[in-house]
Amino acid sequence: ESIRRAGLAHLMAISGLHLGLVAAALFVSFRAVVAMIEPVALRYPIKKWAAVFALVGTFGYLLLSGATVPTQRAFIMTAIVLGAIMIERDPFSMRLVAFAALVVMIIAPVSVLGPSFQLSFAAVIALIAVYEAIRMRWPAWRARRSVPGRLALYVAGIAITTVIADLATAGFVLAYFNRWAVYGLAANLVAVPITAFWVMPWGLLALALMPFGLEQLALVPMGWGIDAVLLVAHWTSDTPGAVLHLPSPPSWLPVLIGFALLWLCLWRGRLRIWGVLPVLVAIAVWSLARGPDLLVSGNARLMAVTDGAGSLVLSSYRRETFVGEQWLAMAGQERAPPWPEPGEALPDDSLRCDRQGCLYRPMGQGGPGVAIVEDGAILAEDCARTDFVVSLVPIFGDCAAPWGAIDRFDLWREGTHAVWFDDAGVVIDTVAGAQGRRPWAHWPEPREEAQ
Repeated sequence: ESIRRAGLAHLMAISGLHLGLVAAALFVSFRAVVAMIEPVALRYPIKKWAAVFALVGTFGYLLLSGATVPTQRAFIMTAIVLGAIMIERDPFSMRLVAFAALVVMIIAPVSVLGPSFQLSFAAVIALIAVYEAIRMRWPAWRARRSVPGRLALYVAGIAITTVIADLATAGFVLAYFNRWAVYGLAANLVAVPITAFWVMPWGLLALALMPFGLEQLALVPMGWGIDAVLLVAHWTSDTPGAVLHLPSPPSWLPVLIGFALLWLCLWRGRLRIWGVLPVLVAIAVWSLARGPDLLVSGNARLMAVTDGAGSLVLSSYRRETFVGEQWLAMAGQERAPPWPEPGEALPDDSLRCDRQGCLYRPMGQGGPGVAIVEDGAILAEDCARTDFVVSLVPIFGDCAAPWGAIDRFDLWREGTHAVWFDDAGVVIDTVAGAQGRRPWAHWPEPREEAQ
């Protein structure tokens, strides 16, 4: 949790950073050793040999790590980079990214819809776009500096890389995870060099020493580096205001953000500036986004309502804890006000409960009344005197509520319900409605209506 709050979660996912470090370490070490053999270095393409050696070693690392989907994608991109070195092509270009994305989409088309694909390629596209713009100047800046100056330039490079990757992935991170590590830049400036120059090299050395039973010689200093990274994570996450929470945006907003990112990265000249416009539109729409007034889980074990202050209130913190955490994250909250006990009400009186159910007024005292029924004995009364009914027990007869009703059968048949109220009436979204009735979505058939 501290690593997530510090913006260092990417260090734990075996993906681009780790594959890149392993490939770089194998490539540089092999080439350095072979370069010391003068006859070989002068007569043979040792750079290509080093790329082959790094490719084989990285494939071994892929298998050791369990070959998860993000690791597979990172390996594909790393393999393309090393392949470009073998055929003497530029390994870092937009064409490389396009080819890697095409390969990933052929292997696993569904990955395009996932955050892992979108975050990975958003970061890579932005980084290549920026470094393509400064690649002619960077060697000159480095050549004119002393050792301390080059060290400062390296730190500046980490900072630039972190800022670019953070900005490129910010929209997707907030859309999917509803949280943003405010001090992620500072944490990465310390943790990434420790990981790259201390933890990973000792880890590779430990792997090489394992057949001889000497891995402890490398694992102990590797542990020192891990402790240092955790210290940075704890310090950063404990700082006040370390995490910014935002509610979930409309589902189409990440598409708009992706379009803006591509425009900014792919266009050249003044036309590139127009990519800022979709970003501004996305921010404006996001700020006006409104979450559901009422949520009911598919098994009727958990409910949530939005109080007058806009905070989500959960009916329980012991049942369906994972679902509750997801709902709070979607609302941009870490905690929720307590659900009123029988005979009590929320401070703004938007929700009042007794032992048989609750009365919810999402738009204040002059707005519609929503009955949350837990006891079938009061069902007929609540259907007659409220505008909308949420019954956690089945409704076997008619319910005369003007705006309709949701009962236990609806929840079983359609899954979790999200409900919005306004002066015009009610809008309901369900899990089954979002998934559609497809062969792989095994939802019960609708009930036959009474004749």
